[in-house]
Amino acid sequence: MNRLACFVCCLVLSTWGSVHAQLPDAVDLRPFQTAVKSQGVRGSCYIHGTVAAMEAAYKRAGYGDLDLAEHFSDYVARMMYLETCEFDGRFRTNIMRVPAAWERESGMPLFETMSGSVDSLVGCEPASTLAIPLEVYMPLTDAMFDTEGREETDLYWQKQYDVSTHLLDEARLPRSALQAPFYYKVKRTVFLPKSDATNPHAIEQVLASGKEIIWDFRMAGDHFGPVWKYNRPAGDTTSHRMLIVGYDRRDPANPYFMVKNSWGHPAANQPGDDFTYIAYDYLQYGEWASWIEVEQPVAKHELAFVGRWNLEFGPNQGTLDVYHVPGLMQQSFEHKQYKDEQGHIVQGRRVGTFYRDGDPNQPFRVNGVLQGDQMQIWIDFQQPAPRWDKLNGWRVELKRDSPEDRLVGHAILPSGQGHAAAAQRIVIHSSANRSDATVAVASPKPGDDVPTTVDANPEVAPQEIEAKWQASGGAEFLGKPLTGVEICPDGRGRYTHYERGSIYWSPRTPASIIYGAIRERWAGLGWETSDLGYPTSDEMDWGTGRMNRFENGLILWDMENGAREELSEIARQKVDQ
Repeated sequence: MNRLACFVCCLVLSTWGSVHAQLPDAVDLRPFQTAVKSQGVRGSCYIHGTVAAMEAAYKRAGYGDLDLAEHFSDYVARMMYLETCEFDGRFRTNIMRVPAAWERESGMPLFETMSGSVDSLVGCEPASTLAIPLEVYMPLTDAMFDTEGREETDLYWQKQYDVSTHLLDEARLPRSALQAPFYYKVKRTVFLPKSDATNPHAIEQVLASGKEIIWDFRMAGDHFGPVWKYNRPAGDTTSHRMLIVGYDRRDPANPYFMVKNSWGHPAANQPGDDFTYIAYDYLQYGEWASWIEVEQPVAKHELAFVGRWNLEFGPNQGTLDVYHVPGLMQQSFEHKQYKDEQGHIVQGRRVGTFYRDGDPNQPFRVNGVLQGDQMQIWIDFQQPAPRWDKLNGWRVELKRDSPEDRLVGHAILPSGQGHAAAAQRIVIHSSANRSDATVAVASPKPGDDVPTTVDANPEVAPQEIEAKWQASGGAEFLGKPLTGVEICPDGRGRYTHYERGSIYWSPRTPASIIYGAIRERWAGLGWETSDLGYPTSDEMDWGTGRMNRFENGLILWDMENGAREELSEIARQKVDQ
């Protein structure tokens, strides 16, 4: 070795040793972590690990202890996943295939082990490409992943209409999850070199900089004691994801990392300590290591389009199912290198499926754009199953009207001739205990006051009210119930009063929490019999104050003005008549 090479080598070693020496002997980021959760039996460690990192990043940024809805990402990602390739038996190939118009192209959040499902990593995509709400807007319920007693091989799951009827059911995907005031998102993910997933010093460096490490590894070794340890090669074992939140090597003989795991309280730990501990040698099972940055919370108004609509445009009438946000799975098209006739990567513009005359046997795929409160879609009656990027046929442009369950706009023929267009949402709502399929009843016509409800069974009210109470923090937040689940004066809605507030539900509105001065104002106006109608949201932040949304307006509160109502224009017209 010549002198220059020797000098460079010594300089590198000296620099590495200096950096290592500068790192503290212990770093503890546990104070920035939110409560440890349990993923239960679902294979959702990937999204739990990602969300754990998101909650910590937001907490450091001053947003407090957020409780983000992991299962929103898990559920919505699979519902919006698009089947784009041929299968070789059980397995996907890279050969592009556009499913027939009647055929299921959605993913299935119900099954995760056979063909037609998607791997767990897809469940993380909304957190980085769409954004996710707080848990309170989508409480985890048994209904969410209910299969209605059907096996994955049941032919029922082969038709897109049946799958959409199941997945768009508000017992599984509540409107509150699609109309939350804010959504939270990963700004960027930085992957360390693959070898760093097994390198303690590389992990220490990131932790010392104040960032947690999302760590993917092979599930092996001794993980039954107070400190997980390496004891043998991983072999062909399953993968798992956790969040590394600190390290301690003050005892050189027993250095360990502190980890947030999504298995709930570790059996080997003392009460109150929900963190997991892994020895430095356990890093040998590592596969990938990364850290994230988050974006400022944003509104996602386009999510309100997701659902089933009765659509009329020109001489055409039918049912429109919106089950995909265009571009959400663009990474899949890019990864598989699907290209159009000009050699460009195919653009994902799928929105859903239109059923002419409401007939499930007359399906036409729909492509388009969702942006803010506007939707632009193309329906080509000459091509029932266009590729995901094609924009041909009727162009229908719609904008949310007030109330938000109604859309108005116009439709344009390829010849340029214009027609009026309108849509009204159809509420799909079945009991979680039913095993028969929910079937859409006659669709409402644009202009009707109330959207048609599919099996708006009041028997679901106790389950939804209980789920909302539990998700809000139970007795710690609203207090103990003062009543049972009571019938509202209109005979349709249900409510329960608690020590510090109430939860109201109706066939056309989700279970919603209302309390404090806003509740007092609503009560003074006549509760749900007032011109405001039922609440459609929980109390939320508004400027420097708070607010609740209602069917026909808002109640706003701030320190200066107290609680006051604002009626929507439609409600005002009714009052004036």
